[in-house]
Amino acid sequence: MERRDLPIGLLLRILRDLPELTPLREAILSASTRATQARGPGRAHETIARRVLPLDRVEDLVQQASRSVHQRVRYLYEGLDNLLHALAAGDRGAAVDQLLALADAAQAGEQWAHARPYLELAVEVAEPSSDRRPLARALRHHARLLWNLGEAGPACSLYSHSLAAAQAAGDRLAQIKAYTGLGNVRSFQGRWAEAQSHYQDALALCTDAPPLVRGQLCNNLSIVARERDQWVEAEHWLEQAARIWQELPSPVDLSVWHNSRGMLHLARGEAEQAETAFYRAFEYAPTHFDRAMVLDNLAELALRQGRFADAETAARRAEEHALAAGSPRALAEVYLRLGKIARLQGDASGATFFVQALELCGHRRYPLLEGTVHLEYGLFQRSVSDAEGARQSIERARALFADCGATRESELASQQLAPA
Repeated sequence: MERRDLPIGLLLRILRDLPELTPLREAILSASTRATQARGPGRAHETIARRVLPLDRVEDLVQQASRSVHQRVRYLYEGLDNLLHALAAGDRGAAVDQLLALADAAQAGEQWAHARPYLELAVEVAEPSSDRRPLARALRHHARLLWNLGEAGPACSLYSHSLAAAQAAGDRLAQIKAYTGLGNVRSFQGRWAEAQSHYQDALALCTDAPPLVRGQLCNNLSIVARERDQWVEAEHWLEQAARIWQELPSPVDLSVWHNSRGMLHLARGEAEQAETAFYRAFEYAPTHFDRAMVLDNLAELALRQGRFADAETAARRAEEHALAAGSPRALAEVYLRLGKIARLQGDASGATFFVQALELCGHRRYPLLEGTVHLEYGLFQRSVSDAEGARQSIERARALFADCGATRESELASQQLAPA
């Protein structure tokens, strides 16, 4: 019997969304190749569904993934052993830290549902202690998880409680982190004035905070100012971040800084400067995921200029880095961009990109991104005269945005549903 390479689309359906299979899914994405028969006009609309896994890679990938899972299980059991000893000794602070470490390990594999019980228990363990510092940590970590899940309202509530616990403990750095978390959630919701206030409150406490923390806050304030069309203020905060980060230059921070500068130039319509900044961000980007996101920005820049071929080239380069990272989220972002390129070119075959992006998002794995894909898919469907499909997609987008508390995006979806 002839042995054939394995289609990725089928493999991803077989490998369900279980934590034990995450390393294998990531490895398969990274090792996938284009099918040799992928030729002709259909190639332009190719997604991972048309890629294959070479048979000669299967055994090694399964063994590597198995070793990775065993390491994770060993870490889990070691953490549980430490947790039980801490509880037996009455050391609530150590018990909380072990629970947070277990939750972080689950979140690293995007297993949000598995992380949640650890974080809820961490809050419960920390609550009776007179030392409010463990409680501040537990609440903050729990809030960050809820933010990742798109539960903005509960996340804000937990960040506020974390702030109160940090203030009671006199823990300045924990207060800074809680204010920053509040600012991040309000930014996510498009409530820029509130986000700015929280970031400024955090910065006011940074008299002796590490340079990295101060630089990140300045960068965040620049983003808020940019979103409010306050160009001078946005430039000011970027320069502040640059001066601070010069104290400890690192590829991560330099990439973030250049990407933020590129986004500011893009918002101001300064295409040449934006392109230069994005390429600098790409040079410093430390991971394949980061490179994919910068290339996606370059694709958006080319798209705004009507340079469709350049936009597609940048998006396909982003796809390669997203595959190397084994990141479903990055791939969904890339296919969203390719779908938008298809819509603006009047290419009716571009629906495949939106369908693939939605499959990668799963059911509320990335709720804000999923909503954005539905919104763009609705615009695509409208462009090919599928009015009912467009209405359903945009309504789904609006519902997801509303559930996330993403006010600005929800309003955009509502505007698209309003009668012409």
